Amino acid sequence: MKKIILTSVFLSFVMLIHAQCVKPEYFIVKSKKSEGYSINGQSKSGYFEPGEVYEMSFIAYAGMEYKITVGADVADKDGQIEFELYEKKNKRSEVNGKITYKKVDQVVFKNKDNEMTQSMEFQSTATRRIYVRVQVPKVDGETGAAESYVCVGVLLEHQQGVKTGGGFKQR
Repeated sequence: MKKIILTSVFLSFVMLIHAQCVKPEYFIVKSKKSEGYSINGQSKSGYFEPGEVYEMSFIAYAGMEYKITVGADVADKDGQIEFELYEKKNKRSEVNGKITYKKVDQVVFKNKDNEMTQSMEFQSTATRRIYVRVQVPKVDGETGAAESYVCVGVLLEHQQGVKTGGGFKQR
């Protein structure tokens, strides 16, 4: 009986922790109205333990300009969140005359290669699925206790883009 009660209390505590992560627009600074961006409904947030990798995808529509910003609900994690954008491309290979195709990740942007910027802008000239991989780095000495969980958000903003050539234009 005691185990059942303890398990119930623990599960309730875990559910409470995960239920309290708010929408990313509540803790990530949005673009100024003068920039013309609107919040995209594909934005996501969730609680993650430092070191855990989160992956999401969204549809980027042709002719739209996007701004992606990552952030955390605790100030000491801001500026430390790693993220990258990638697409899944078919890679053709031939073995013994048999042609096969395999999906491979083609990285388009890594903030580690760009001074750990927490946002980036791009314009899509074709409708495509874009993947986002986010990680809150683990700090030495963190125990993995419930208080070390961080609410991480990926805020997507969009606006009508300027017509350009190419397929994926980083601004």
